Amino acid sequence: MEVTDYMEVTDGNMEVADGRSTMSRLLPFVLVLLAASPAAAHKPGDPPHQTYAMGDLKLESGEVIKDFAISYVTHGTLNAKKSNAILMVTALTGNHHRLDFLIGPGKALDSSKYFVVATDAIGNGLTTSPSNSRAQPRMQFPKFGMRDMVESQRRLLKDKLGIEHVVAVVGPSMGGMQALQWGVSHPDVMDGLVALVPLARTPAWSVLIVDASRKAIMLIPRGTTATTRACRRGACASGATSSASPPRGAPSGIASSFRGPSTCCHG
Repeated sequence: MEVTDYMEVTDGNMEVADGRSTMSRLLPFVLVLLAASPAAAHKPGDPPHQTYAMGDLKLESGEVIKDFAISYVTHGTLNAKKSNAILMVTALTGNHHRLDFLIGPGKALDSSKYFVVATDAIGNGLTTSPSNSRAQPRMQFPKFGMRDMVESQRRLLKDKLGIEHVVAVVGPSMGGMQALQWGVSHPDVMDGLVALVPLARTPAWSVLIVDASRKAIMLIPRGTTATTRACRRGACASGATSSASPPRGAPSGIASSFRGPSTCCHG
């Protein structure tokens, strides 16, 4: 298994993993914005949307996602030996359209040559997620991690599509993190990894963004519709406080913003 195009951002510079070269300061930020931008919607003529219902998905924690189904689309044709498959995994806010600009005849992920399986991650609203699960909606949904995403994709490839080995696993941002986890969990399943702007290790700023977003959502009141509307207009009860706490390693200026009155209401 070979790791290709694995890049890290350090002090504003992007470095190839083996340290051979340092690229311009602008390129990392362009790639980060690209990976974080909203994914495209399904258009007429796009490959048909598919799902694989695999029953209960056991998580690394021992918990189970009930009635689990993974969402995906495919581009190109799987050959008789099932040896030309590429797995695409998506970013945090993305879907199976995340890398559409790279998929197609003559493009980097050449669909005239490869069979590209573009998947949706657990939690993105297409694959089984807190927002669409009937058995475990919203806060009843169990916690899951990167390895659980990889396991769901592995079962799709092996159990549904009959694919034991892929040419590459490709993903941007959180998809890059999944690609790296593929290399750790199943190093013999792919010839190479293409991890675009990944995080091999979660830094404090990433924890901060995700934790603040999660707690902002959690502070939305569960009361009446009128109360919810008032909160969204900014008409919050005075003296409402947040239980948010700064992540370990956060700069002091950012950490201080977690203390004191909150601008969000809560029930």
